Amino acid sequence: MSWKSTDVRPDLARRIFADLAAQTGKTVMRPSLGSNDGRGFQDRIVRTASAYRALKVLKLEKVDPPTRIIPGNKILFMENPWPDFVGVFHDGRMLAIEAKSTADGRLPFDVKSGGVTSKQARLLIDWGRMGAISGILWECAGTRCCWVPWILVEDALNSGKRSFDFDVQFGLFPVLAGKGLIEWDFACVVVD
Repeated sequence: MSWKSTDVRPDLARRIFADLAAQTGKTVMRPSLGSNDGRGFQDRIVRTASAYRALKVLKLEKVDPPTRIIPGNKILFMENPWPDFVGVFHDGRMLAIEAKSTADGRLPFDVKSGGVTSKQARLLIDWGRMGAISGILWECAGTRCCWVPWILVEDALNSGKRSFDFDVQFGLFPVLAGKGLIEWDFACVVVD
């Protein structure tokens, strides 16, 4: 199995490499921890979803954006009508998740990239109004995670709010670290 920088939290990786350098007296080369494009967080959700499926708690699938191959073997990414993850609990309740990961404690709204777009927010609101449990699973700096239910997303859009602040936002549901393959135990936190 090959090691990827996304397999270890950045703060933990820094501490491990600093400890190795202190023990050996040598500078330890380490892979770049890279930029935060959300793929590492989504990979962790996929692993957690596999554990939930094995426990018969939840079946959750990553939804890739639709694509078309156009002449010249180019890939055209089409508009995606789905959130990042769609699933169903063992009791039949639908779950729709937009996964977001930020390096700081702020999640911007109504932006083209790096936050929640108005289209993503509207999709979550529509799913929620029709009875699905929907919202944003937000990882902050790789060390904290919370659930933002669709009703908070709707309130934020209606009030003209430009972002959520992890430390002061009322109504966010903290997601605790799980055990084993369940890295963030979000299934016990998501509420409608």
